[in-house]
Amino acid sequence: PDVSKRTYQSGFICHNVATAKAVYDAVAHGKALIERLVTFSGDALAHPGVYRCKVGTTLADIGTTVGLPTDCPEVIFGGTMMGFPAQVQQPLPQVIKRETTSVLAFQHPPEHHAKPAQNCIRCGDCAEVCPMDLLPQQLQFYGRSGDHNSAEANRLFDCIECGLCTYVCPSDIALVNIFQHSKGEILNARRKKAEAEHARQRFETRNARLAAAKAERAAKAAARYAKLQSKSTATPLVDKSPADKHDLIAAALTRTQAKQAERQAQNHSSTTAENSTAGQKTAESVDGQDLIAAALARAQAKKAERQAQTANQPADSANHHNNIKT
Repeated sequence: PDVSKRTYQSGFICHNVATAKAVYDAVAHGKALIERLVTFSGDALAHPGVYRCKVGTTLADIGTTVGLPTDCPEVIFGGTMMGFPAQVQQPLPQVIKRETTSVLAFQHPPEHHAKPAQNCIRCGDCAEVCPMDLLPQQLQFYGRSGDHNSAEANRLFDCIECGLCTYVCPSDIALVNIFQHSKGEILNARRKKAEAEHARQRFETRNARLAAAKAERAAKAAARYAKLQSKSTATPLVDKSPADKHDLIAAALTRTQAKQAERQAQNHSSTTAENSTAGQKTAESVDGQDLIAAALARAQAKKAERQAQTANQPADSANHHNNIKT
């Protein structure tokens, strides 16, 4: 068969009853897929039947309704052919998903599940029943040996995991489990390779960004250097002749002499100002001494006048006394 085509491209569509019911609810009533019709069957169930289960409901919660014991020896989640073993009580609970169609519980598991796997005898029964025309016996050899390239070359990912090869295998080899494990390893390797490629691209992008920034800085520095060079070439230094040099020296000497004369004039003016200030201070000091001498003379004159007045007072009093006696 042409595995690159969908079923509708071949003129037909194959759906189970639960999927057809979900399509009808979505188209006719606009109802989202929040519940699923699941078939519960097996000799371990007290109330087998078809139940409408909410998506996300755990197997332990449903077990209380259908009568599923917690110590059931074998529970197949998903059907007889494509299902996988599960447990009612486990650390990561098994839940109803959108693709879940049935749950089988057996108190007495079928004999072919209890038999240990034996070596492949290459009978070819698995290849005869494979709907995808694969070679399951060869794929299981590649899967066990870890030769994933050869497994992919033999169309491993075309396997739809229907379980027919496992069912007819006389050696009781869990072929589907081997194929699932091989697919998981290949997908994990692809994911790691994609992450490494993404990291490499990021690293190269970072290096390119840093190189571009470095080149930009170098270009700016070169532009600044070129600008300075252009300025220096625009005003070149001219080698002067000896006569010009003598003229420059004479002009410099003239300027120096003029500055020296200016400084001497400033010093002379400051000296004259200091002398005048000293003369004023001397005159002021002389005037002060004259004033002091005059004040002293006046004080002495007043003192002599007071002494004379004091000497005249006893004579006057004696004359007055004599006049009274007379």
